[in-house]
Amino acid sequence: MKIFDIDSKECIEFVNKYNSKEKFINDFKSKFTHILSFHSTKLSQEELEQVSVQGLICASLKLYREKAISRFIHENDKDIIKEKIINSIDLFLKETTPYTIGEINFGLIKESLLKEYHYLKFGSEAILGLASKLRKEIGINFRTRMINYGKPYIISVNIPLEKTETIWIENIFEYLNENGLEASLVYKYNIPKELITNIKEEKEPFDVRGYEYC
Repeated sequence: MKIFDIDSKECIEFVNKYNSKEKFINDFKSKFTHILSFHSTKLSQEELEQVSVQGLICASLKLYREKAISRFIHENDKDIIKEKIINSIDLFLKETTPYTIGEINFGLIKESLLKEYHYLKFGSEAILGLASKLRKEIGINFRTRMINYGKPYIISVNIPLEKTETIWIENIFEYLNENGLEASLVYKYNIPKELITNIKEEKEPFDVRGYEYC
């Protein structure tokens, strides 16, 4: 296994020596087998154990529904409120298909995920809009409930290059050689636990941008 780590001096020097993106892509595929990537999220203890046993699962409507219900509904909510929340979740997912369905999103630079903290603060970005919608309908700040749910984690993964779309290899070239804005990767397959190298609990980030009240 030959792993590309974008923070490694050796890997940076490898990318920097290329002027041709096409040649870089060909040589990159020959030299490396995996790309070190990071997934930031928020998990309950039960969800953490599931990731440890099953790995990471691609986003689906079923998964988003489960996440929304577990985060938005509290045990002491009245039954009529619980029913209204569930109905609103189902309607939202029927009318609005999150663009991340069938994907798992990663960053290649861990420090960037700590700075762009909303994944660590809230978890799934796909249900943030739903949280805001429900707040207007029901009068409860569901973003606050997302914050109070679980703990923040960054999951380190070795992504197989053979199943990685070329656009994300191009993204590496553009980030290091053309001052690209971010180094990211979208993977469209489940990640088995064997490819997860670390699951690290992070400190709860401070909401400097006020996302909780958006």
